Amino acid sequence: MSISSLLQPAASINSIVTSSPALSTAVGFLGGELSTLVLTKGRSIGPTTGSGPVIAAIIPNVTISEHHHDELEITDHPVEAGAAITDHAYNKPSEVTCEYSSAGSGGSISQALSNDIAALTGGRTTPSALYLQLLALQQSRQPFNLVTGKRAYTNMLMKSLEVTTDIKKENVLSFKCTFRQVIIVNTQTVTMTPASQQLNPAATAQAVNQGVTSAIAVPAAKTQSILSSLLGG
Repeated sequence: MSISSLLQPAASINSIVTSSPALSTAVGFLGGELSTLVLTKGRSIGPTTGSGPVIAAIIPNVTISEHHHDELEITDHPVEAGAAITDHAYNKPSEVTCEYSSAGSGGSISQALSNDIAALTGGRTTPSALYLQLLALQQSRQPFNLVTGKRAYTNMLMKSLEVTTDIKKENVLSFKCTFRQVIIVNTQTVTMTPASQQLNPAATAQAVNQGVTSAIAVPAAKTQSILSSLLGG
């Protein structure tokens, strides 16, 4: 069986599974009907885009689910008529929760598959090694790119990582990740007009470092009664 036969529409996947005992065994290890799973095509976690060491992209083999969440924070206070509504609402960071499954070259699942399908399901990367790669990506705290089936994201961090192992998933890495976007903005330094050219430099001039200054004692005011001040005393 060739890799191209696996990339057929979902309607014909069940017939492929039925005709191949080896692939049926593999589906059992993945935990579910292959028709309900999406063979990963173009998806990737990474690579990192921060200033630290580059961590290579991780390509999952099977996509079980991808949940996208975008939220707009809107003010609860009344807004004046005619005001710009955009000043009273802002986008919160995007979040994506993905559930993937990947298999390495060792274990029963690779023995059940032919050589070309084994290459499709991870080559020589074992589930344990892939797990360590995911942990390294999370612990690096570097922003990375995320490509899903519906959308591509930038400046993402891995908020949580869950790995499940049971009797059906002993030889594969079944993991669930929640990714959250970091909103990055650009800042700019502006040179102000010299104080000598400003109309009111006391109010508009930039702050100047005056060094260490000492407090000046204010002389106590002379006490005088109201009657004495009226009599000129």
